[in-house]
Amino acid sequence: MGFRTKSLRLQFSLVFAALIASFAVVMSVVVGQLAASRVEDALGFELSELAFHMGDKFDRGMSARMAELSVLTELETLRTPQDIPALQRLLDHLHTVLPVFTWVGFLDPEGKVLAASDGLLVGTNIAHRPVYTEGRRGAFMGDVHEAVLLAPYFPTASGEPPRFVDLGFPVYRTDGILAGVLASHLSFDWAREIERSLITNLQDRRRVDLFILGADGSPRLGPVGSPETVPAPLIATARQNLNGWAVTSWPKGEPALVGYGVERGHAAYPGMGWLFFARVPLTEAYAPVRALQGAILLVGFGLALAFALLGGVISRRIAQPLEAIADAADRLRAGLADQLPRVTGSSEILRLSASLRRLVEALTHSESRAGVLAEQATHDPLTGLPNRAGVSAYLTRIQPTVLAQGSALACLCLDLDGFKAVNDTLGHAAGDLLLQKVAQRLDLGVRAEDLAARLGGDEFLVLIQSPRQGWRDEAQGVAHRLLVALQEPFDIDGHTVQIGCSIGIAAWPVQSQEYLVVQELADDALYEAKHRGKHRAVVHGDPVPA
Repeated sequence: MGFRTKSLRLQFSLVFAALIASFAVVMSVVVGQLAASRVEDALGFELSELAFHMGDKFDRGMSARMAELSVLTELETLRTPQDIPALQRLLDHLHTVLPVFTWVGFLDPEGKVLAASDGLLVGTNIAHRPVYTEGRRGAFMGDVHEAVLLAPYFPTASGEPPRFVDLGFPVYRTDGILAGVLASHLSFDWAREIERSLITNLQDRRRVDLFILGADGSPRLGPVGSPETVPAPLIATARQNLNGWAVTSWPKGEPALVGYGVERGHAAYPGMGWLFFARVPLTEAYAPVRALQGAILLVGFGLALAFALLGGVISRRIAQPLEAIADAADRLRAGLADQLPRVTGSSEILRLSASLRRLVEALTHSESRAGVLAEQATHDPLTGLPNRAGVSAYLTRIQPTVLAQGSALACLCLDLDGFKAVNDTLGHAAGDLLLQKVAQRLDLGVRAEDLAARLGGDEFLVLIQSPRQGWRDEAQGVAHRLLVALQEPFDIDGHTVQIGCSIGIAAWPVQSQEYLVVQELADDALYEAKHRGKHRAVVHGDPVPA
């Protein structure tokens, strides 16, 4: 069943629900796209700020470490390293106060360790190490490297050698002669401290991964336990723009929103050109957008349900007057009412009700008029009997039944005997009254399923349905009753009038398959009855009596 054939209530409910649901879906898509764009901008800026601050914090930390060691180089204990125990106490104290200095030692001009925190590597010559070779020339900071000599003293959970950043400063005597080199290894674990301090608050809202790369693009720090590397195109973008954010596809991972920044140094610390990245997977970034879309859809479908119910209520108010009109029309058609009632409602309902009432009145009048016209067309206006058109209509209706039942239709043509004399002596009005009374007797003399008709003048026709085998006897019996009935005197305006009639009989389809031929045969039999002396009935084909 199509939508248009459904009830008005259901149509209203479905349309209201579909409109609101469609609006909710469209709003979800549009708002989702706008919100996603806003989230990208806001979160991208936040991540770029995070990457920048991570680099800045790293620069400031390294600058502070360099400043601290630089101050130590001015101490007399280092400039004239005669009191080795005092020098040892100084370095141990520095290590205790600033644990970031995992190892700090003082090397003589030939690279031999004279004193060191916890006494580690004392007496060892590390003249081949960059912390000495570069540190004796001036302030030196080396990139992250593995400290093989110190590995036994600082084991890691992974079993890999610990990683350090080297700091080296030359120490000069008051006469300008090199007194030695102050060397230190900064544990790279402090980078994790920076990471934790920056993303602790962010981790409560979303998953953020931080990456640190060296100037050559090699990894310095990444998510714990993750082998992921930063995509090369993103590294190139960071080097070019220094600070910003981008949406990128991560190798062997989901697309992500990434903020980036490049180390720029601070104060006396020139920086090592490290690159910092803060990453949030797009699924995490768009989580608020998806939640917003879900809320819009939930509210939208809830409104769709509510408006569907509202549509049902509204349509019920609209449909009730229409149903009342339809019910009244059904009662009118069944003959249980003669007109449509007045139905109240909106102006359109009032107009429809009034229009239908006028239409019913017009149709009733037209039907009445059509009935009158049909009656006039098929009945004789004087006697009220069917005329030739009425006979034709009767034959159209009855012939299929006669053929289907294997019966016969006896045709009796009647002509009044003595009618002309009455018409001539008493006048046409008396003749018309006589014809009316003859018609009444003929109509009373036949059954309901049979037909008595006036063909014109004083000529009448009677059609009798009868069995095909006994049609002759039945037709003659009816003819005899009619002869007797019409021989009875008539009272015409106080005058007693007596007439008779002659009857010719034939049968369809016994004597012919064509009814008109049968009627002509009956007419021939009528003339034969007239010829034999009138006041009798003659069956076509019967032998002439001797």
